[in-house]
Amino acid sequence: MKIKNMKLHSSPASKANPITRILCVLLVLVCIVSAFVLTVSAGDSQAQLLTAVCDMNGDSVIAAADARILLRVSAKLQDLAPTAASKAMKVKVFGDLDADSRIAAADARLLLRVSAKIEDLSGILPYLIEGAEIPGDSELDKLLVPNTLLSPYQNHGLGQARMCEVVDNDVETMPSGVDNDKSHPKYSPLVKGTVDYVTGFEMFDSRHFTLQSGRKIAEKNGNGTIRYASLIESGYKMPVNTLKGMTAVTGERSTDIYVRTNWIVPVNVTFEPQSYYTGYDSRPWNLSSFTAEYMDIVFYYSGSAQGPLVFGPGSVISRGEWIQNAGKTTVTLRLYFRQKGAFFGYDITMTDMGYFKLSLKHKSLSLSGKVVVLDAGHGAEDPGAVSKVDGVTGEKWITLAIASEAARILRQRGATVHMTRTGDTNPTLRERTDLVREKNPDASVSIHLDSSTSSSTYGTHVFYYYPYAMPFAQILQDSLVSAYKNKVYAGNSARQNSNLGIKFYPFNFARVENCPSVLIEVGFLSNATELAALKKTENQNTLAAAIADGITKFLGGAASSGSGSAG
Repeated sequence: MKIKNMKLHSSPASKANPITRILCVLLVLVCIVSAFVLTVSAGDSQAQLLTAVCDMNGDSVIAAADARILLRVSAKLQDLAPTAASKAMKVKVFGDLDADSRIAAADARLLLRVSAKIEDLSGILPYLIEGAEIPGDSELDKLLVPNTLLSPYQNHGLGQARMCEVVDNDVETMPSGVDNDKSHPKYSPLVKGTVDYVTGFEMFDSRHFTLQSGRKIAEKNGNGTIRYASLIESGYKMPVNTLKGMTAVTGERSTDIYVRTNWIVPVNVTFEPQSYYTGYDSRPWNLSSFTAEYMDIVFYYSGSAQGPLVFGPGSVISRGEWIQNAGKTTVTLRLYFRQKGAFFGYDITMTDMGYFKLSLKHKSLSLSGKVVVLDAGHGAEDPGAVSKVDGVTGEKWITLAIASEAARILRQRGATVHMTRTGDTNPTLRERTDLVREKNPDASVSIHLDSSTSSSTYGTHVFYYYPYAMPFAQILQDSLVSAYKNKVYAGNSARQNSNLGIKFYPFNFARVENCPSVLIEVGFLSNATELAALKKTENQNTLAAAIADGITKFLGGAASSGSGSAG
């Protein structure tokens, strides 16, 4: 009955003219379409984020016009007001596409690539939104899908050549064409699996391969027990490599950069701009100060690279850029330091998923929770230096006593300390440096005693290898010199200056990259007065405390004024 009545008693609207009916139908269609569009947009959060970040003029389209706007903004010809979408999505700095805390031409170039669908911002979008968190393991797993690497044992249609493959970890390189095999701080180690072309051979304590990338590596160690690289007489030439920066994850202790590569090309790291002078042992790599503003990571046999990398506030890196080196098949990833001369170690490895992983250690603000490796020099059948004064006192016992006391103090202050030896043993040099790489410390120190042909020589000096270890060496040296002046030789007016300075030298223990690592020659066993002082437990404890204080200061903690006392 109700239906019947509705049909019989029509409402006035049912008698409306055709135009009104058409408008009503259009209104309904608009509402339906709008609801559909809103539903689709709400479901496509990635598209919303992309539009919020990249749409400079608010027309909901990412086009070349947006890039032109950014270019004018970077040249200070135009101001940029956030769009409604960017405000709603809480974009950190509107227009800063590469998240380096400034709007520059690089942002315009990046936006032009995005508008042409050449570049994808998906890897960095989370960093550009307020409150977004860095990728966790699950996010990394989604981003870093398995990357199949090309091999010199597979035919790539480019012919064959004599090549080599690095078969050990962190294999040291030196300049080729130089009549020595001296370590060189501007020639960084190669990761396991690196492939290079062999152009010839050089002979020193063992055969060295000269590489097309401009350096050489030893085939084996001196006694032939460790193979560093294998010769491939007829390897298959590799195609020109392409690189892509996938993401930079700022974690608790380091920032980890992941770079996709087609194959494991040689990589070299330098710190620039940095001046050197010729000093100890006529070595040309001594520093007055560490002044580098950026680090260059050069990838050989590479023709192109892309992918912006965003660095969190805890990183020592403020921004990065890819540089295609003109006339060369090399690409440089230049990483700028947040603070000039502030860098604390790096590590380059290949992940199981086939990506370069560049780990850059953070600046330490407190000793608590930090990791330190202490190495007591020599041991067991190797006594180290033996005093010419008494013909008995060996270096190994005093270094162990000093290292053990320094470890005790540092642990008491909250650090985690690993020692290369805790008794009368003698780990190999390789075992000592392997421990540093395994424990990945924030600082590492090798403790030794010196000897001289002159019985009058006394004092302390600290040796560094990499430029970024130089500030650490200086802090330790200052602490030891103060301990000698104010405690060990407090009553000896003739011994108020034990400062022999800090020096570059390629000691094996100092040639690790993942942290500032130095070697200390604490004093001279060949000097009668110094020998007598070094044999006393109270002075050993004083010097141990000075080392602990230097480490504490370097890692951002407060040294204890009473730490130099015995016990």
